[in-house]
Amino acid sequence: MLKHPFFPLFTTVILSSLTLPVAAESALQLYGTLDTGISYTKQSGEARHRGLINGGQTDSIWGLQGSEDLGNGAHALFQLESSIDLLSGQLEEDALFDQSARLGLQHEGWGTLYLGRQNPVSQQFNEEVELAGWKDFGLGALMRNSDNYQQNQSIQYYTPSWAGWQAGLGYQAADWDKSSLTDQPERFNGALRFEGENLYAAISYDQHLQSRHPYTPKHAKALQVSAKYDFDAFTLAAAWARQKNGFVGLNGGEQAAEYWEVDALEGYGAPEFLQGGKVDSVFVGAALSLGQGELIAQWSLAKPNWHWEETQKKARKVQVYSLGYVYDLSARTQLYAFGAYGKNYHLEQVFDASNSSSRRAAIGLTHHF
Repeated sequence: MLKHPFFPLFTTVILSSLTLPVAAESALQLYGTLDTGISYTKQSGEARHRGLINGGQTDSIWGLQGSEDLGNGAHALFQLESSIDLLSGQLEEDALFDQSARLGLQHEGWGTLYLGRQNPVSQQFNEEVELAGWKDFGLGALMRNSDNYQQNQSIQYYTPSWAGWQAGLGYQAADWDKSSLTDQPERFNGALRFEGENLYAAISYDQHLQSRHPYTPKHAKALQVSAKYDFDAFTLAAAWARQKNGFVGLNGGEQAAEYWEVDALEGYGAPEFLQGGKVDSVFVGAALSLGQGELIAQWSLAKPNWHWEETQKKARKVQVYSLGYVYDLSARTQLYAFGAYGKNYHLEQVFDASNSSSRRAAIGLTHHF
């Protein structure tokens, strides 16, 4: 049984306020985003790839979400969401609802509680400053704590919004298998955001609360500050992040898992990063209304502080540049084109001792339903 000190208090308050109507009102929505295009991709040391791309501007997903009015300002909520690969018609991941599978309660005076598989609060609050999510070259390229990732067995609480301010807390329970070292670490994440008429700002913190691996003596953690200001015809965005002892989103490739031959370390990043390494990153973006669309430029910089065991050389700073245009064909359909370049940037693991470079150009179509 999952135990959390806040859960009994929250449910007691919610349930005590309910007077169930005879026929409660309910709502169900089917929604989704389809995105595909044609691209050219080249990463140093690998063959060029020309052809179709899935999710050039944003992930292709479909989902169901619903709510039921329980009376007295309370609602029951749920969300089921799955990523799809338009190039094959298959699920992009093995799980049916890999993006979200959560159920919750909401009260206008007490906030919202969700249980299940879901994006961390911190990731949701930070991703709002991203101007364009060009595949592998957006905000999450170097700030992997803001990249799209999910946590299983997750409890999340969101406060109501007060004068534009909202806070959120998230907790993922541990699932340990001591004999094989295949496990799910215990994680905590918290975030605060402000959303005004023109200004959006957020601050977040993530940490793996414990690790039982002898290879990771320190806990993975990430701190990020993000902001965006809308000048109507012009939008500016910026963010800063410090990531330590591995990627909290477990989205940094297989270097550590292969080095120590421990599957549970997949996604943490390079072994040097796990063992006391630190990365400071900055992100700057601008969007200019131009014609019936937007011209979008983004730039990111990441500075690692370790030396590679393989070469004994200091890890080089990474830079990612992108420029693109999004044209609104309608309120739900967009045509886009972008070019992007990553210096010393590996598409899967970000940092590598061979200082890979990556580039991509694409043109595609996005439709929301």
